[in-house]
Amino acid sequence: MRLLGRTKELDALATAVEEGLASDLTIVQITGDAGIGKTRMLDELHAELVGIRVGRADCSALEGHLPYVPLASALRMALADVTLDDARLAALGQILPELRLGDMPRFGDVEALEAVVAAVAEHGPLVLLLDDVHLADGETLAALGYLRRRGISLPFVVVTTAMPGEAFPGRRLAGLAVDRAIRLDPLGAADLAPLGIDGLHETTGGNPRFVAEALANDRRPERSETLTEALIAQCRAEGEWAFRLLTAASMLHQPFEPEPLAEVLGAEADGLIEELERLCEQRILRVDGVRFRFRYDLVRRALLSSISPARRRLMCRRLNCSEPASVRAATSAAISEAG
Repeated sequence: MRLLGRTKELDALATAVEEGLASDLTIVQITGDAGIGKTRMLDELHAELVGIRVGRADCSALEGHLPYVPLASALRMALADVTLDDARLAALGQILPELRLGDMPRFGDVEALEAVVAAVAEHGPLVLLLDDVHLADGETLAALGYLRRRGISLPFVVVTTAMPGEAFPGRRLAGLAVDRAIRLDPLGAADLAPLGIDGLHETTGGNPRFVAEALANDRRPERSETLTEALIAQCRAEGEWAFRLLTAASMLHQPFEPEPLAEVLGAEADGLIEELERLCEQRILRVDGVRFRFRYDLVRRALLSSISPARRRLMCRRLNCSEPASVRAATSAAISEAG
């Protein structure tokens, strides 16, 4: 799908990279919800970086206990066409193990990072693209912080993508200072108008991932079974209690108040509200005045389609639904889309 509605953000990204390569080491961070188009922004930038050494890597939670993995992968790609001076840059072997020779002594982290500075000074300009940096290991994040302070007059730019910081409270990403932050918000109705699909913005919430799904689904703003399963799995990953809460909330008219939900689930209102607020931080729900609602209606409808008829009937009684027919209609529509 053609990249829609991101002209302003792409221009800001290109300008930040251009200015960074002409001054000091610059860290640019692109933030936004899952599926909002952060990786696609890196794709577009990568295609435009002609005549510049570029390295790219994805950060992974599975490798979070291993030091320097994304930094090493990106540097390895960026410097693939050069012959490094193994003797002068021996400390670089701490980050790129393939450069170690025989029983070469171990070097400290600072020595290794100074070797990175020397390599960039000799072979730059250099641009590293690190996707999902919120999943990076602590050594990589510390290295980026050190290089940012050390990179005066260094033609070196690091572009990262990250989920909003509040979604990963256990990570140390908040300690990484950036020079330019670019936030991607959902696309507006005007951005999607050229696609000519009625109800597309209302159904997808402007999330590019959901828009792409609609285009792949014969231009209908509906969910495939694969997307439905992925959305439900995302909600299940928040834990059993959160999944029960979200499933019950999917039956309520949006936005919803927390008190009826607490009563149905047999929970204390204060504790339930704390969980609702946490799910807002996880970008599944959002605050709407004094109430809450699903951030994307597709998520609510996916959950709704997963509820059995017997449980729907039971939940509706417990919720004292004033308009059970509307709930049944919404559920039937969700099940029809999933099928």
